[in-house]
Amino acid sequence: MSLARFNRYLERPLRSGHFCGQLVILTDSKGRYLQGVQHALVLPNIPIQFLGRSGLRLAQGLNLLKDNIHGIIKSASFTHLYVWLGTCDLTTKAADHSLHLRNRNDDDCYRYVFTQIQRFYQLTAHYKEVKLVFLQIPPYSIVRWHENKCRPVTQGNKQDDLILFRRICYINEFIDTINDSHMVSSVRFKLDLFQEKKTRNRKGRKSVTYSHYLDGIHPNNQLSMVWLKRIVERAFIN
Repeated sequence: MSLARFNRYLERPLRSGHFCGQLVILTDSKGRYLQGVQHALVLPNIPIQFLGRSGLRLAQGLNLLKDNIHGIIKSASFTHLYVWLGTCDLTTKAADHSLHLRNRNDDDCYRYVFTQIQRFYQLTAHYKEVKLVFLQIPPYSIVRWHENKCRPVTQGNKQDDLILFRRICYINEFIDTINDSHMVSSVRFKLDLFQEKKTRNRKGRKSVTYSHYLDGIHPNNQLSMVWLKRIVERAFIN
């Protein structure tokens, strides 16, 4: 999506309605970027709490939720819990800041992620005051990360980028399915990364671009505002 379209979306009044309770977003470093632009958005009077830290994985997020869930449910009559994790379960940073796939095997990757997601539902099933929604994993790029860090980009990095994108799409399909079973839905972050390339005598072709990312992983201020607004709007819909 172009910068002009981002601006037009941000200028439009936020689609809202009746909202009961609070919105808690359990996430990794993405939360820091969204929280940093919260003051710049005109949002309805919804209590929004960010919970998490940089590098947070699904299993760690579950433990963090276990430690805090009683305090969370005491602070409001109802909690809309949006879990926005998974990035750090797919890749890992080495000591030299290079980025690599955490698992070489697809099945191992999917098995771990799907199991952890199910564990969140097992926990929140005991709390009727909590509505759980999983947010899709936004696409990100190993290649763009290495370029931003002025590291050499290898053929292996390019191949891993393709594997990473495929895994994200597959996991997001699982997230959509499990959300559907609970009559909720996620923001489709990928749509904000589409760029249409027009070719002669052909219909425009859409591809994912990371130009609105700071480093191939984290959203810039404009995209952070767009995503925060989309999450809040989704909370009203759900």
